[in-house]
Amino acid sequence: MNATDIQTPAGPKVVPVLAVYAPDARAKLEKLQRRAARYGQTISWTETLRTETTKRVRPDGRTVEVKVDRVDFAVDGEAPRVGDFRFLASLERTDGGVLVSSIGSVEIGAIGYDWAGGCEHCGSNRRRSYGYVVEAADGSRKVVGKSCLRDYTGCDVPASAISIFEYLRDFGSGEDGESWGGSGRWAETIEGVIATTRAAIALWGWRPSSHEGRTTSFYVNLAYGPRSFDKQGGEYNGEERKALEAELAARCDLYGGEADKVIAWGADLVARGDYEHNLKVALAGEFVIGKTFNLVVSACAAFDRQVAREDEVKAKREAEVARKAALPISDWVGNVGARIDFGIVTVDRVMGMPDNGFGPSQLYKFRTEKGEVLSWFSSSFPRIDGEPVRANDRVVLVATVKAHKEFAGDRETAVTRAKMAKAA
Repeated sequence: MNATDIQTPAGPKVVPVLAVYAPDARAKLEKLQRRAARYGQTISWTETLRTETTKRVRPDGRTVEVKVDRVDFAVDGEAPRVGDFRFLASLERTDGGVLVSSIGSVEIGAIGYDWAGGCEHCGSNRRRSYGYVVEAADGSRKVVGKSCLRDYTGCDVPASAISIFEYLRDFGSGEDGESWGGSGRWAETIEGVIATTRAAIALWGWRPSSHEGRTTSFYVNLAYGPRSFDKQGGEYNGEERKALEAELAARCDLYGGEADKVIAWGADLVARGDYEHNLKVALAGEFVIGKTFNLVVSACAAFDRQVAREDEVKAKREAEVARKAALPISDWVGNVGARIDFGIVTVDRVMGMPDNGFGPSQLYKFRTEKGEVLSWFSSSFPRIDGEPVRANDRVVLVATVKAHKEFAGDRETAVTRAKMAKAA
């Protein structure tokens, strides 16, 4: 699809503009016309001067007639647009790196993380604070500046662009000064916000944004946000704020130390997606930025989840070490090639093995009544009475000794051609 394919002529649209503002409206249209011409599109218009008479009431109550000169601009054409692109994400460069705010569940990846401030449309490489990711119909992506973004989203509809001149002279800061969201900086350190979050969690528990009611971010904001009062002079949420301040004062060293741990963890965080990337960027700065407040608050919960996972893995590892230590020492069984009735054995574990070109298989580990370890690789996925063999099952095993080996400090007997039956 090319640029002209997406144009849908809608006929001229008449915009009445106060005559005194006609030169400004004309200049705006001429600018849009030049931009549209770069993409093979056309914007045209005609102007008609007219005088209208209106009645107005003076402060002394008298009604007078006032003549007003207007210029009717009959505008034909669509907004200048590069092609069939859609908006995906906004980028903001901060001291810690680039923050990514994408629509829906879109993952932006390196094109956003590594953005240095340039615009891929106009080619200017000045270090912008804000950039925007757009995607073409073929899936290719670009990062463009704010002014160029207008040509990718087609937001400068000519008639709408000049309608602001109908009544108003001062219509704001213009296209280069328009805002795409708050970015006010807070004079609060990352350490302070994390310490306050720890105190809030200690008082009220962790309450994520999905919590029905007051969230952890709400309570943390009591320490930094403006205070509001009712008609009687009572402070809204004053009791909670006092409790938070008292908790911080009583345990400031504890929460400060925990904040240092979270920040150090963030420095080593491996980003697996936009959230981890943005979190790493937010924790790398010195001060909280308005839009990173919730990210910094969430860092405590993310850190705790990671620690909990590591503790769980450590506990399982220690339990396995203790379990093996309590077992008798394993020794080899029989001679290689011998067919042996091992009697009743316990299935120690069942593990799926990768397909290395010979089809899927499973590794079965058994332990005899004397503590001897047996291993068997099988691609038959055996069943007993129609049920698959699982860990902790007790079975009667007959097999042929294949090899004697050592694994993880245990002497292990590898077997083949195994036959299993349900133990009595």
